[in-house]
Amino acid sequence: NNTEAHKCKFAITVDLKEGNSTGVSAGDRSRTIRALADPNVSPAAFNRPGHIFPLLAQEGGVMVRAGHTEAAIDLARLAGVKPVGYLCEIMGEDGRMLRRPQLQKFSTKHNLPLVTISDLIRYRSRTETLVERTQAKMTMISTPFGQFSSVEYKSLVQEDQTYHALVYGSVSGQKDVPVFLVEDGFESGLQAQWAQKYVVDHGSGVLVYVHGSAQLLQISGELMARQSIFGMAMQVVRDLKVGSVRLLTATKSSLDPNGFGIEIVSSALLTQA
Repeated sequence: NNTEAHKCKFAITVDLKEGNSTGVSAGDRSRTIRALADPNVSPAAFNRPGHIFPLLAQEGGVMVRAGHTEAAIDLARLAGVKPVGYLCEIMGEDGRMLRRPQLQKFSTKHNLPLVTISDLIRYRSRTETLVERTQAKMTMISTPFGQFSSVEYKSLVQEDQTYHALVYGSVSGQKDVPVFLVEDGFESGLQAQWAQKYVVDHGSGVLVYVHGSAQLLQISGELMARQSIFGMAMQVVRDLKVGSVRLLTATKSSLDPNGFGIEIVSSALLTQA
């Protein structure tokens, strides 16, 4: 029955029993946090409720939910240590939580590395295998604009997330290949027809259809979910051995398409065929 706005999985608050007083001091909290991270400490060692909020990360990390909880676990996993982290908000002198511009100044002043959730999504998209083919051979599909080859994929981290690619012409090893992402929805279907005509006129191209993105958009928010969806789609494009991409879009987007493991050499805004 969790109705928390950001879909964060809160567990009941706890305090460590032994060695603590009220549980509220920095020392008490620190001992509780260390105990929570220790796999040898049993649940019976904690009082409930307490002053520390345990959080549960989503399986699949930032590719599934672009939250600080998942980012902490992904960072720990990438560092080769136990998948446990501690979250602490940094506050300004006015008592408000620092946002990214203030955090960038803070990190520069104190010589601290700054890693964003977007950085993690892009890094994982570049370095991990997050999709796999679910059919051995491509099948041919007829469209009003010509014959396309079709191949299907599934996500290895996002439940019920599937992809399929429509490929026109020869794209393996080719540069500046037109690529268009198609999500569920009537409007996207119309845009896909424009994209099909575009790639046929161009002589080659790829349409990546994304199925089941609604849940991801709901739990991660528009901007972060778009990055995750884009990163997974670019893995499909890489699997097709596309050399570099001409990114086709139906509308202007604030998403920076670079850093996902494939070169974006140009972009084009689709217009109605």
